Amino acid sequence: MPLFPRPKPRPMVIAAVPGWSPTLDLHDLTLVQAHAATLAHIQQAHARHQRKIIVITGRSGLIAKEFPTWIQLNPLVTKSAILNGGGAWKLWVKKKLG
Repeated sequence: MPLFPRPKPRPMVIAAVPGWSPTLDLHDLTLVQAHAATLAHIQQAHARHQRKIIVITGRSGLIAKEFPTWIQLNPLVTKSAILNGGGAWKLWVKKKLG
């Protein structure tokens, strides 16, 4: 048994912001997990016709550094804006693919 038990992971989806879909929080995830969670969140928003989503990246670390590239390369994201001094992002998702 480890000396310091790992904290239970908190849910990635947290309270909704008015006018926006539930927020994805990438804290406590590895870079690979965060990338997969981001892709899945965007795809789910698109499938549910949710046009606006928020993703919390944190202000520093690899996730915050890599996140702009992930959204720039994602064909479902039409627009993005930094929130919270770079600790979170607003994303606009395409209504239809194509």
